[in-house]
Amino acid sequence: MIKVTAITPGINAPSSRFRIRQYIPKLRTYNILVDEYPSLVPYDSKLPFVKGRMRMRYYGPFAVLWQMAKLLGTAPGAFASWSSDIVWLNREMAGGYNIMEKRLKKPIYFDVDDAVWINNPKIYKIAERSEGIIAGNSFIADWFSKYNKNIFVVPTAVDTDRFCPNPAVRKDEKFIIGWTGSADGLKYVYEIEEHLNSFLKKHENTFIKVICDKKPVFKFIVPERTIYIPWNPILENTELQDVSVGIMPLPDNEWSRGKCSFKMLQYMSMAIPVIVSEVGMNSEVLAKSEVGFGVRKPEEWQDAMEALRNDQSLQQKMGENGRVLVEKEYSVIEVALKLSEIFNNVNFN
Repeated sequence: MIKVTAITPGINAPSSRFRIRQYIPKLRTYNILVDEYPSLVPYDSKLPFVKGRMRMRYYGPFAVLWQMAKLLGTAPGAFASWSSDIVWLNREMAGGYNIMEKRLKKPIYFDVDDAVWINNPKIYKIAERSEGIIAGNSFIADWFSKYNKNIFVVPTAVDTDRFCPNPAVRKDEKFIIGWTGSADGLKYVYEIEEHLNSFLKKHENTFIKVICDKKPVFKFIVPERTIYIPWNPILENTELQDVSVGIMPLPDNEWSRGKCSFKMLQYMSMAIPVIVSEVGMNSEVLAKSEVGFGVRKPEEWQDAMEALRNDQSLQQKMGENGRVLVEKEYSVIEVALKLSEIFNNVNFN
């Protein structure tokens, strides 16, 4: 049995859930025992009592103390690393100071699913100290290949048992444009709001459904055409089952090219055709099968929605293709197998 200590950013962090935790039961069937140690203070948490813009002379000392609390929150994982065979490090530990990483037992496998070097230019030091890099896509892998020769491209998987279509849900009564994600991503939806609004105004019985931890504030789309569902980890899958098309707008920049298309893959697993910005890994997934439309120009959003609304057989075909592709290459079963091969081939000498 190979013992793995997984150190993650927090119990509710998406990368903790989808890059580490969902594989733990399956990895056990490959004789790999993973114990997760989520940070006691989530990496992305803010000072709980600071609101608005406080003067730096008041804010600064508290920020230092809060950062120290984050570092201490990773201590259980750091201690546990010394009783395991492998450390599976999900992102850098607490703020990018590379302090706790130096105290981890080797070998370390550094798991990365974003262009994290943009906010932490010194992250290469963790890569140099690691036995290998588990990269969420080829763009991330290329960047880290300058600092580590052992690069493994492992996509973020979808649990196809949970995220699956429900044939009992009828999609021919309404045309629902779906978007799911965190509040930080709403700005990308706002960027295409005028095109969404033009489509909604043109057609009756059409709606946009937003599943998010924050209610969207649209400038043009009227509330009557908006369905807002507060994000819930238990219901995040079932709330997508009545969606006609899933959208994933992104700008074309370095941060977006580091994205691992997880939103797109969730839609596809639900047999939902997709309309996505043709950026980074999105383009790679689109090239593998006819699962939806890639958008390069703003006006193409409305064109793609029109094409799918007017052709239910095309909706069904693209949705089915997406489901098949996810089962084949992006399911928990397939990705857990890749991870098991990585960990079973570690040289402990």
